[in-house]
Amino acid sequence: MSQTQLFALQGLSCMNCAKKVKTALEARSDIELAQLNNPRYAKVTGDADAQAIISTVEQAGYHATVAGVPDVELALSGLSCSHCTASVTKALEAVAGVDAVEVSLTDAKVYGSADPTTLINAVIAAGYEASLASGESYPKTEPLTQSATANSTAPQAPETLAAAETTSPATATPNASDNDDSVQLLLDGMSCASCVLKVQNALQSVPGVQQARVNLAERSALVTGHSDPDALIHAVEKAGYGAEIIQDEEKRRARQQESAEKSVKKFRWQAALGLGLGVPLMAWGYSVERWSSRRVTRITG
Repeated sequence: MSQTQLFALQGLSCMNCAKKVKTALEARSDIELAQLNNPRYAKVTGDADAQAIISTVEQAGYHATVAGVPDVELALSGLSCSHCTASVTKALEAVAGVDAVEVSLTDAKVYGSADPTTLINAVIAAGYEASLASGESYPKTEPLTQSATANSTAPQAPETLAAAETTSPATATPNASDNDDSVQLLLDGMSCASCVLKVQNALQSVPGVQQARVNLAERSALVTGHSDPDALIHAVEKAGYGAEIIQDEEKRRARQQESAEKSVKKFRWQAALGLGLGVPLMAWGYSVERWSSRRVTRITG
């Protein structure tokens, strides 16, 4: 049965060494893929058992052991398929200091010297949720409210402001403190993690923005810093999406519900259109195939 295993490598000094190990591993018929993004770890997919893989690496002139305890372990939520795990893997591997990553639907094991908060932010930017497996969540998930910020004696760092991961996102709180403004946007047109990243990059390019967190499920973004709200909306629209700011809580929830229903209707329409076009084409192809078969039979007969 095919499986993916991670191995720590020793004795490799450069990517040429890594290429040599990769070639040796993929020469085996029971290995489908060997990934070596650096000379320190190898991720191997196939039917080969761990000892066979280690022996192959040793025959290539190096040493390998099954990867031990990860440097950082994250608890994940919001993942539902292999596409989700691939998106999170790509996001984590892009973080500086990451040597290797193992991602499942519920957790991620990270090897290397990357900062845990940076890893969590990378997962969030990809459109999912993450916290340290030890239980402490980054960023904090308590909604940011006027009363909470009014009682605060010092401005909060951007990492501790609640993004729109909660069930009931916080309303926009401009002038949340003397040194920081927070604005919450309702978004329209996003459909995947790529959209989330595109919107986040657009918001973070606006002058004065300290941090932007985008939530795909709730189609919202929490922006902290000293930016012009109109400039934020313009940046999202320029990226190809819609955005608006609604202060009233009931109106905000109504617009979120409306946007969600609109997305569902659009998906149903696309599915119906696909079936409407696909079924006739399949029938036509079947008819052409049968006609061709009969014609060949008559000619040969």
